[in-house]
Parts: sequence; C-alpha cells; structure tokens
Amino acid sequence: MSDGIHLVQVSRDAAVFDQSSEPHQRQLRYGEELQRRCPGSTISFLVFGERNAPDSSPCTQKNVTFYRLGKLGIVSLVKLFNLLIKLNREKRINVITVQTIFDEMLIALLVGKVIGTNVVGQVHFDPFAEDAQRDQFPWCKFGPLRYWLGLKMLRFVHSLRVVGQRIGFELSARTASHERKSYSD
Repeated sequence: MSDGIHLVQVSRDAAVFDQSSEPHQRQLRYGEELQRRCPGSTISFLVFGERNAPDSSPCTQKNVTFYRLGKLGIVSLVKLFNLLIKLNREKRINVITVQTIFDEMLIALLVGKVIGTNVVGQVHFDPFAEDAQRDQFPWCKFGPLRYWLGLKMLRFVHSLRVVGQRIGFELSARTASHERKSYSD
C-alpha cells in the first residue's frame, strides 16, 4: 500500500482562494488526477497574496490544502521556509514546484537541499523581454540583481517548465543547463 506522494506548489495566484474560480477548480482537478494515479497523494498549495487576508488558516478540499503566505516580502519568505520544513515533517515532500524563478525559488532550493527533494521551476512569462522584467520588479531597486540571480539559480532546479519553446531554448542556452533539465511548453 502506497502512502502516495506529497507535491508542494508555491504560487502567487491568490485567485485560488475563491472556491468558484478556475484556478481553484484546476488545482482540485490536479489533486484528483494525482490521487487516481497514486492513491494517498496530497498537494499543498502555498500562495503569496494580499497582506491582510481574511482567513490565514489552511483550507483543505479533498487531497489539496491551500495555505496563505501573505504579501511577498522578507517575512513571508521566512514563513515559506518554515512552512516547507513543517510540511516535510508531517509528510515527506517528494517535489516542490515554484511558479516563478525568483525569491520563492531560492527558498525552495534551500529547503530542497536540506530535505533532499527536487525542485521544479516554472516560467510563465518571457524573462528576456524588457517589459516583463520591469513588471516582475517594479518596486525593487535590486531588480536587475534578482533577475540575474533567478537565471543563475536555474542550473540547480531538477527541471523547468516554460510557456514557449523559444523561451525554453533561450533559457537553456543562457543558463548552461545540464542533461537533467527538461524544458516544456
């Protein structure tokens, strides 16, 4: 009998807290599919979002638990680190996936190294477009440094999911990725 796997997704899509939203329903469908393929599996969905969320307690539906981390910043990144460690103590995390290649990926890689878990990165925008870079770091004077570090950290992820084939090829060329990486769209 399998205990299933524990997948942790780190996201910035606070729309998942609206139970009627498409992102929320999609996560539940992912949970159902994971359960069908590997009974006993769970998904922990950790979300950066609004600072003063109405309810910060975890919400579980079926085999998916949603956690609010608060607005992205130093405090919520520490909270992410601590929550990942706590979740791993409760049920071993088999994979951590992050929806951006910046701050939260650094934390995921650190925790992944500590607990011996693979990290999968995702790129949902064209990181080489100036407009996208400006949109990712509109408030930060250290934006160029964070951007550079994000690209450098890609060599440490197990695999990477990107939104388009051209972006995948360019990321592969710029990050000196090794044979374990897979780029998909």
